[in-house]
Amino acid sequence: TSLDEFSTAKSAFEFLRARKRGGLSSISGIKLLLSTAVFPASLVAVTKPPLPWYKVFEIPRHALNAEEGVEMVCQVSDVPAKDGSLVDVDVSVRYYIDLNSDLQRYLSLCGPVPPSGQVGRVVGYCVRSHAANADAGIILSAQRREKYFVGEFTRHCKSKLLADCAVRVLSVRIDRAKEVAEGGFEEE
Repeated sequence: TSLDEFSTAKSAFEFLRARKRGGLSSISGIKLLLSTAVFPASLVAVTKPPLPWYKVFEIPRHALNAEEGVEMVCQVSDVPAKDGSLVDVDVSVRYYIDLNSDLQRYLSLCGPVPPSGQVGRVVGYCVRSHAANADAGIILSAQRREKYFVGEFTRHCKSKLLADCAVRVLSVRIDRAKEVAEGGFEEE
């Protein structure tokens, strides 16, 4: 199959239907036209992996855009700090999926579904592991959190999300931290 055969198909669905009927020869050497057929009128990209055990799956189109990405807010509750206090932390993560270079890794780590659940688990793990080495005062105070906590936490989140979910992180932000104990204070 050449790129011309794909471009003459009116849509990716027609292309896939023609492939199923045997009307088009097999694709070799092309990563299924960059692995993605994006419909401009839709918010969804339909992806056909080059692996035989996965079928066509849908993924939000903005999750594939390196400039826009997907923003996800992770609420991590009852995080134990170094001093024994419990803290609730809300973390916003903006990420994208690079299907052109990481499709096979992404499928082996997350499967043919959006990675939201796995991203949440990894962010929760990172928050808990870094909070175990910081006092609650550092996590609760926005200025001290920015100075002593966020830099290393962000680097750890980025590398862990790339390794465990095959997603590339655009930004990590701690939106809110609140002490769980009664009478505690909240700082934003």
